[in-house]
Amino acid sequence: MFSIGEMEVLQCVSKGIRTMQMISEETGKDISQTYRVVQSLRSKDTLTLSDGRVSPSRKTHVVLLLDILRDSEYSATALGGIGIRLLIEFRVPQSVKNVCQKIGRSKSAVSRKMSQMLNVGMLWKKGTEYTINDLLWPKLRPLADECAAYTGTNDLRAPPGSSIYHSTEEYVLFSCYNKEGGCATAFSKYGDYGLDFAAGTEYCISPRKSVTLKEVFLHSLYILEKNDSWRLRMMALIFYVKHKDPINCADVEKTTSKLTIENSIRKEMDAVLRGERIKGWMPLEEMQERADMFGVVLG
Repeated sequence: MFSIGEMEVLQCVSKGIRTMQMISEETGKDISQTYRVVQSLRSKDTLTLSDGRVSPSRKTHVVLLLDILRDSEYSATALGGIGIRLLIEFRVPQSVKNVCQKIGRSKSAVSRKMSQMLNVGMLWKKGTEYTINDLLWPKLRPLADECAAYTGTNDLRAPPGSSIYHSTEEYVLFSCYNKEGGCATAFSKYGDYGLDFAAGTEYCISPRKSVTLKEVFLHSLYILEKNDSWRLRMMALIFYVKHKDPINCADVEKTTSKLTIENSIRKEMDAVLRGERIKGWMPLEEMQERADMFGVVLG
């Protein structure tokens, strides 16, 4: 969400250091570097700049962040880069593997940042999972909640008015009524793989990039985590069964595709295919009627 350099500038602002010259001296950067960082923060609606003085935004997540930065000298480094993104994920206990998949970063990058956060007590380990340490850092969870809410509705890579389902540093997954600024994925891409149906809206990623079959399925799961449409669940299940072998096979050419796709929706799919009745899913025999149209046997 914010680079370490941006965090250092915000930490200055949290202490009442507001002029470009004083921020430059405090961070040890020259004026031109400081100006570039401030401009980046302006583009994120975090700061305003007027007559050489900066002022913080009154957005809730910015106010909470400044409060934390003011309280601890170590927080800027720990929360910079992917730090806040990890906080958002670790609001619930999760394994490192699961978080790597969700944010689209390598295990080494996530582990390095987690090490910084663990060193200052922001996270604590429970078995093989990690979560926010509310006892030592009671202000982190409210910050993570507000940042999650803000990033869930605001991403400059997606067209205005889009519904955002998932975002990483590499891309944002969203839906809109046209493909402006993005390329098709998830349900909007099923037609390329033998399941032609009208999704009712366009599902895209931005910036534009080619997507593999496995990524199309993974993006579908991200959408279903926030959309309980029984119709989309049914089509995702049919897609999964039709392409089960390539979905479950690691793609050595794509780092993100090496990861095993595991989330709550995937687990529900496996349960439904075993004949279990799961809330939010149509009975298997009813979905089979639609699967017959594509020559797919679900059971």
